[in-house]
Amino acid sequence: MHIVWRELYGEDLSDIMYSSLSDEGWGAYTTVSTETDMSADPTITSDGLVHVHVVWVDYGDHDDLGAGSFIYHKKLWVSDKALIEGIIYDRDGNPVADVEIRASNPGLMAITDENGYYAFTIEEGDYVLEAVKEGFKTQTISISAQKGTPLVVEGATLEPEGEGSNALLIGAGAVAALLIVLAAFLLLRRG
Repeated sequence: MHIVWRELYGEDLSDIMYSSLSDEGWGAYTTVSTETDMSADPTITSDGLVHVHVVWVDYGDHDDLGAGSFIYHKKLWVSDKALIEGIIYDRDGNPVADVEIRASNPGLMAITDENGYYAFTIEEGDYVLEAVKEGFKTQTISISAQKGTPLVVEGATLEPEGEGSNALLIGAGAVAALLIVLAAFLLLRRG
């Protein structure tokens, strides 16, 4: 459970505070508003994965905006898991909907939306992701998820069945890592 509230101190001075309740009890109180000391009307929502979003009104004299009331927003990371997210494309660069993204070990799965986007949280560890859709080759990639960290799988491309490679195409920064993993796998198979 996540809560926000207006904390009053002094005459007409207030900040927006945040805390959460887990199995271990209430977490530390965190000051969310840092603009002026005249914050009010907080509200909170969750993205359902790893963030909560806090919105509030700040009344006061702002250094860069002047005097007046302004709406502020902060996104807070609140999960002890890793966030895995990405977009699946076809070879023409169009996003692909309804692709099943499966993670090994815990049996987690996400399905891409109409924009090819998927996201899910996962415990820290090493996994193999599979992208599966009828009419396309099943694509795989090894990932290493770290607690409290987002991992974006960039530029993933599905190939039609009967064509191309069976490797997930990913952003240039990860191509070298994928080649190293593939070389290690081939050496282990020979050994």
